[in-house]
Amino acid sequence: MPCSLLDSLAHIRDPRQASGKRHSLPAILLLVFVGLLCNQQTTSAIAQWVRWQPREFWRTLGFNRQPPCPTTISNLMARLGLQPIEDCLNGWAISHWQNLTTLAGDAIAVDGKTLRGSRKQGGENPHLLSAFSHRLKVTLGQKAVPDKTNEIGEVSQLLESLPLANCVVTADAMLTQRRVAELLLAAKADYVMPVKENQPHLYDDLTFLLHEKLLTHEHHTSDESLELGHGRLEVRRLIARTVPPDYQVNWPGIQQLVKIIRQTTFKNRGKSRQEVSYAVTSLSPQRASAKDLQVLIRGHWSIENLSHWVRDVVMGEDANQCRVGQTSQILAVMRNTVLSLLRLHGIERITQAMRRFAARPMEALHLIQAPLLRTG
Repeated sequence: MPCSLLDSLAHIRDPRQASGKRHSLPAILLLVFVGLLCNQQTTSAIAQWVRWQPREFWRTLGFNRQPPCPTTISNLMARLGLQPIEDCLNGWAISHWQNLTTLAGDAIAVDGKTLRGSRKQGGENPHLLSAFSHRLKVTLGQKAVPDKTNEIGEVSQLLESLPLANCVVTADAMLTQRRVAELLLAAKADYVMPVKENQPHLYDDLTFLLHEKLLTHEHHTSDESLELGHGRLEVRRLIARTVPPDYQVNWPGIQQLVKIIRQTTFKNRGKSRQEVSYAVTSLSPQRASAKDLQVLIRGHWSIENLSHWVRDVVMGEDANQCRVGQTSQILAVMRNTVLSLLRLHGIERITQAMRRFAARPMEALHLIQAPLLRTG
């Protein structure tokens, strides 16, 4: 059975010597989590905020004296190291994910994000690679990499840390690589990968086999969806077909070729724009129709809308210019966990919840200690 977040934090090893230690590691980590839930965006803000709270609140957190100052929190975060925090919090998220979801049919989005504020100040490893559950909207794993060019090499370690059997992995075009496809197939998972000019031979195969003239004489399936909002109408048509028997596409596990046509009409300007993109998948037509593929491809962007955007805009991650050790990466992992905690408790209105917790910090503390309300 998955343990509580509070119990998980107790397993992180304290790097400090016993002599001179004034505050316990679980109490400091709990303070940071409660502070993030109360919309305090930096370690300095958290340290200042907690000193404004009553002494009863300090004792509930685990402090028998005045809570730590910003320097104490910052130095401890720098000494902790990223790997123990990642292992602990990723393990907590995965255990709840496995407990709450049936693995068959779930999808995992893998995408990268840059800590712009930290990179601006010359911070260490400012780029993060994350895995995000389409269904539960929680981050299952995150790995820091020096820059975007290293995503390809580091994605293997991230994927190998996840239980991928019976799952579908969606990715961005940078991760459309043969090695990634082979790794997923070996893990008994499937993939949906966009194809751009970074894979020129595969891209040429798709543009040829999905040309309109060939599609009029070949068996294929299609699905169309409409979306109206923000002053524009977007029509998305997805076409999927299998590889013809007399044509070989050199890509591991390929089952279907996909073409997406997006026609966007801007109401105010009276103009329209058409975009065409391509993808490949290891899912056969019997396992994934054109409508299913449409849902998977659209679902991939949940990692941008429900994780990256919330962390940047609501939680102020982009503005955080911390450059001490790996503190910015540790805070990023903790923000992921905060969002996962809220969503696992069925809380979808993140901004509203954080405003409430800022006024009632004991509710934030109780949320960390409470059993999950969500059952799947």
